[in-house]
Amino acid sequence: MSKRYPALENSDKPTMCAVEFKQKFNYLKKGERLADMEPSIVLCGRISSIREASKKMYFYDIKRGNDKIQVLSQKQMFRSETDFTEVHLNLKLGDIVSVQGFPGRTKSNELSIISRSVKLLSACMLDIPAGRGDGKYALKDKYLRHTKRHVDLLANGAHSLEPFLIRNKVIKFLREFLDNQGFVEVETPIIVQSAGGALAQPFKTRSRVAGDAELCLRIAPELYLKQLVIGGIDKVYEIGKVFRNEGVSSVHNPEFTTCEFYNAYADYKDLMKITEIMIREMTRRVTGGTVLPSGVDVGPDFARISVISELEEMYQLVPGTFPDVNDLERVNETGRRLEDLLMFKHGMVCEIHKDHSVARNCKIVDRMIGLDIEPRCTAPTFLCDHPLAMSPLAKEHPSCNGLSQRFELFMLGKEVVNAYTELNDPDEQMRRFELQKYGHHATDDMDVDVMPIDAAYCRSLEYGLPPTAGWGMGVDRMVMMLSGRNSIRDVILFPMMAPHDK
Repeated sequence: MSKRYPALENSDKPTMCAVEFKQKFNYLKKGERLADMEPSIVLCGRISSIREASKKMYFYDIKRGNDKIQVLSQKQMFRSETDFTEVHLNLKLGDIVSVQGFPGRTKSNELSIISRSVKLLSACMLDIPAGRGDGKYALKDKYLRHTKRHVDLLANGAHSLEPFLIRNKVIKFLREFLDNQGFVEVETPIIVQSAGGALAQPFKTRSRVAGDAELCLRIAPELYLKQLVIGGIDKVYEIGKVFRNEGVSSVHNPEFTTCEFYNAYADYKDLMKITEIMIREMTRRVTGGTVLPSGVDVGPDFARISVISELEEMYQLVPGTFPDVNDLERVNETGRRLEDLLMFKHGMVCEIHKDHSVARNCKIVDRMIGLDIEPRCTAPTFLCDHPLAMSPLAKEHPSCNGLSQRFELFMLGKEVVNAYTELNDPDEQMRRFELQKYGHHATDDMDVDVMPIDAAYCRSLEYGLPPTAGWGMGVDRMVMMLSGRNSIRDVILFPMMAPHDK
């Protein structure tokens, strides 16, 4: 057995952690020792600092998680001088050790474990990056931090670990909150025949067992969850990974975590109320109050903005005259008007197309919202009532023709939640799918994200989907808000990196 990586014996296993050690022996006075304590206490951890006081005395800190304790190692406490010398000649920063000894306070009043024996459990063969950094990061190289998370956590410790502990709290809270509301947690397929439930490009693969058929990684669990509502599970949710074959940025990662739930006999207005309660309680659970690290307070009522009315005002249009992206007879005219508006307000020139499409026009409206409304949504804001063509799975607004019963929650200029009253008419759902394809240009970058026609889902609606409201949260972005991080890569343990990031 290698001396650098010996087998773990019972005598090497920790009997308590640093926090327990400090709580139990905090009463000791300066210079006091419990040398007669039997059995000995065993603490384990990674050496984070070594200080040689003399050839007969060493001080070092051992760290386990975010907690550390000082070790005082004196030759006179060891069984033999050989044991003491052999151990301390070989120990170095990063090594993982088991320390057996008793508690005491040093002359400098530091609570310590005074060692009788020290055993190397696992040697650290590489240098752990160190340095002053910027006060938060000893290791500042973002590519190294995000591709070698173990090095990041070793070098930057608590600051890098914090968002992942918050993430754990958020997911636990979501489960607890939804379970208490009577929802049932389920798992739905990740490898699917048709990637529906969102407007996004899927990752594609092939299945040998299915006759080399083309399959996709899901972009959303939505259509499966609604089938379960049809089957009689009135309240259902799933927390899991979804995959979208898109770029990486400070707010996008191709693999990310969502929480989706579906509530029968409810509509999107009910979900607005639930969302406000959930966000407040989640923030209290994580921060102890209602104020995010950014200073935004989620305590007051959330603002509400009707997106088309807001755009009409911002683009100086007469109410009711914003170009209608649902109008199939004037698709090209609508597209040109939208491009003219962008040019008028932002000086932006879209790539000229002789023929426009519904999908392209929806992308232009989405760009307008992203330029003119979203950046203003620092405090929690519901953006409501999007055009139907932009919301193919949402039910039409009961009093505003051409608009949907939908909202998106934005905070700090970022989308966190998307929700709507579900469309449950199978014929209208098929028409909406076909509307997405109308005038579709496969080579146009603005036409790429088009929801596929899912005939199987439409057939499932023929069994009758109760009036239902659906809700989805980007868990990673919510963790960003609660941890005060500006990059999604800081809240995903192993994010995808683009080649140019290196």
